[in-house]
Amino acid sequence: MTVQENNTQADETPYIATPNQSNAQSAQSDVFRISSDVVVTALIAIVFLAAGIFIGLLIAGFGTNERQIRVIVEESVSRAIDSRLTALEAIVANNSGSNVSAEELSALVQEAIADANRTQNFRADDDPFLGPDDAPIVMVEFSDFYCSFCGRHFQQTLQPLLEKYDGYLKYVYRDFPSVGGDAAQLTGMAAQCANDQGQFWAYHNYLFTNQNALRTATTDAPSLRTYLINTATELQLDVETFTSCYDSQRHLNDILSDATDAQMVGARGTPAFLINGQLVSGAQSFEYFSNIIDGKLRELGIEPPQRG
Repeated sequence: MTVQENNTQADETPYIATPNQSNAQSAQSDVFRISSDVVVTALIAIVFLAAGIFIGLLIAGFGTNERQIRVIVEESVSRAIDSRLTALEAIVANNSGSNVSAEELSALVQEAIADANRTQNFRADDDPFLGPDDAPIVMVEFSDFYCSFCGRHFQQTLQPLLEKYDGYLKYVYRDFPSVGGDAAQLTGMAAQCANDQGQFWAYHNYLFTNQNALRTATTDAPSLRTYLINTATELQLDVETFTSCYDSQRHLNDILSDATDAQMVGARGTPAFLINGQLVSGAQSFEYFSNIIDGKLRELGIEPPQRG
């Protein structure tokens, strides 16, 4: 069960059809009937989304069975339908009586779908986070407990960001087991089991602080299980409850859904970040993240906190 750092994920961009205009006289009719074309376009995009999720899971080699893949695809497509149709309905309502051409409206649709993709993924509401829930800046990390660059980000950058942007930043952790493979899946599930007892961040911090020990313990599945349970014991969790959660793989679908979302937003390795929808790849410096966050705050009309 030895782990190697390599990228296993794939990304998929939905195809968006563009309505044709035969001549200037038909332009107005195209505008008025675009609502049905837009819905068809959205459904085509969703079909390609489902295919992309399925292919991505196979390429990533996450070891999912048919039932788990079906659940993940159904949940992801359901979220996609909700976000896409909401965005599309707003565009159609705002433009149905205007002189906007079919081509222009199609471009707006593509932009709205891209925005909907980013929104549905970075405003995760069921993942562990630090900071105020209603913070103006939402920073999502897609991470892997076996990723050395993720460990470096934890050791060098995370705490300074939390301190500088206290009150401004909601920091969300999501799993992307691309380096550790099956071992990273299992470790992510263990952290989620700790989260059930309100101890996610203690468990998260312990794993990253002792990353070498985690790697050393990952010789096979039983050895990893022993290490993860011993970690729960060290942190004074209810070990019986933790073990039951871990052995039942209660949070497997949560881990795989996070990984699917990472692929959907274009993450190609770990760590990857979304800062109010802007994708950032790699363990960048504090200054790099700070410049982006300051810019996002100014876009919202908020003066960034002074640097210490």
